[in-house]
Amino acid sequence: MRVPSDLPPEAQILATRGVPKRIIGHEFTALSEARLVAAEPGRSLIAFGLSGLRGMVCLDPASGAVVHVPNPDGPQWNLVNASVDKFTECVAAVIGRFPFYDDEDEPDCWESVADELAETLEGIDEATGTHNCFWVTFVDDVRIGDYSTSIIVDE
Repeated sequence: MRVPSDLPPEAQILATRGVPKRIIGHEFTALSEARLVAAEPGRSLIAFGLSGLRGMVCLDPASGAVVHVPNPDGPQWNLVNASVDKFTECVAAVIGRFPFYDDEDEPDCWESVADELAETLEGIDEATGTHNCFWVTFVDDVRIGDYSTSIIVDE
């Protein structure tokens, strides 16, 4: 990932450590170049990925945490991971577990996979279990059947 020199020095971790190119589905797609995003007056985040229709995945240079900004025009943001390294580990774990289930699998299977993913993610980073966390939402979507193999492969 390209990190412009005018970004805070903390942004260099995105270039030196790297970030995943994407997660399964449209939950995260890396930007080719990191950019500054205003989170609130006097506080900026460093966007390094897109999420969903308008959301962004960002580095909080003040804490080193990865956060999700659902709407770049609004001040709300939610925790993703405690660090870029933990984010990368969680993405790898999710990709490594795919496929999750097929269309004909019963909801009990969806529940089982979601529980397994939640346990795996929290084993990597306790922050993934935080209320309204990016990963909690992802696991909830797995739990309701939104991640069958055919849905993801047909995208």
